[in-house]
Amino acid sequence: MTIWRSAAAVSKIAHAEGHTFADGARVAAATETHRADAAVRRREQLTDEALDAPSGKSPRPPAPSPHAMPATMPPPPAP
Repeated sequence: MTIWRSAAAVSKIAHAEGHTFADGARVAAATETHRADAAVRRREQLTDEALDAPSGKSPRPPAPSPHAMPATMPPPPAP
């Protein structure tokens, strides 16, 4: 059986038992690098989408309104 715990909970338990995490700084640096890389990829993707779109138009079609009636739905009956 696996018991899932948050990273903070694991750290508290380990610290209470006298354990330390020597790779904490390395892991933090790797996490920050990963976040920065993801941000660059998102910016590049948005730039590509904007350049591919016809001028003056949004790169994505607008989302359908949740209040719009489908074209196949008949009109409501007259009272």
